[in-house]
Amino acid sequence: MKRFAIFADHRKRASQPARPQLGGGFTLVELLVVIAIIGVLVALLLPAIQAAREAARRGGCSNNLHQIGLAMQNHHSAKQVFPYGAHDGDCEAGIPHQRIPLTWRVLILPYMENSSLYTQLEELANRSIGGGCYAVRPWEQSPLQQQPVPGYICPSESA
Repeated sequence: MKRFAIFADHRKRASQPARPQLGGGFTLVELLVVIAIIGVLVALLLPAIQAAREAARRGGCSNNLHQIGLAMQNHHSAKQVFPYGAHDGDCEAGIPHQRIPLTWRVLILPYMENSSLYTQLEELANRSIGGGCYAVRPWEQSPLQQQPVPGYICPSESA
């Protein structure tokens, strides 16, 4: 009788389809939960990363202002006077300008490690000597005037 029971049990097992053994994989629900958790973590970290980047940009802008202040002080140490604004002659009184004005932004360029641009702008100013008040001025069309100086641009400025 035992023998028959064993045989019958064996036949019963043989008639059932074999189920594949599932390994250590994840179910679809578990996978979706993990993806959702990662998405939430990324959403929480993104504003923190952007705030850190903006803080770095503000630090760069503050550093630029510091460099401008140091350049002004170095100009004063070298020439015993702070750089002036700009003066283009007095056209209303009939006194024509002598040359294009070199503003304080140009005058401190050598002290901001930008001597080559200063030299080019100074040469352009010297070529403009003797122009009339309302003549077409060569510096108004110069690409040098439109060249951005990195020390004068705040990194967080959008334009």
